[in-house]
Amino acid sequence: TMWRQKARTRVVRRGRACHQIPNRSANGIPMIVRPLAAAIAVGMIPCAASAQDSFEFSFGGRIASDYISDGESLSDGRPVLQGYAEVERGLLFGGIWGSTIDDGENEFELELSLGIRPQLGDLDISLSYARTLYDDSGDCCGEVILFVEQPLSDRISAGTGISYDPGSDEFWLEVLNEYAFDEVWSISGGVSTDFGTDDEEDGNVVTWDLGVTRAFSETFYGNLRYHYSNIGTA
Repeated sequence: TMWRQKARTRVVRRGRACHQIPNRSANGIPMIVRPLAAAIAVGMIPCAASAQDSFEFSFGGRIASDYISDGESLSDGRPVLQGYAEVERGLLFGGIWGSTIDDGENEFELELSLGIRPQLGDLDISLSYARTLYDDSGDCCGEVILFVEQPLSDRISAGTGISYDPGSDEFWLEVLNEYAFDEVWSISGGVSTDFGTDDEEDGNVVTWDLGVTRAFSETFYGNLRYHYSNIGTA
């Protein structure tokens, strides 16, 4: 979810409601969130609503050829399985997101998130706190995430995401854009940086990605995406 790569869906990283089609970045048509996975990915976002209209449930899964986060592979260039589940009521939402990884120590990453999604005119806003845990090393860290998205036209949408980890004093900014050719094909891309707060010897970490998404149905999509960063191999 969920936003950001851990999120383009850290905001699917983070999931979307049932009435939204896969990929607002990690999902599939007109919405931007952060690309969660990498190079080649196929996903399925089935949804189930509760008997009460006040609750909405969403869940889905993805197979990806790599797991890229903040410009680096967290799966050692190997394929991963990812999935999420989320419940939403009014402005409030809570979700769980997970992925297989291979960082030399852990094999599974889990993220728990809680937040609100208000709307201000045409602006879709998501403000949340996400906590990351690993199967071996345990509780890792948490971050506050703000994501704002606005449609610029019927086909173009733009979004900006900001995340801050109080524990490490790490800050990330990402700007995203998406263009939908129709209800089947869309292209999207983003640029992000940590402004040198990630303690990398090379200074500021800068990443960008560009990809195309093909929706096969309202709940199934494929994505081909190129990732580049100044600290890792494209």
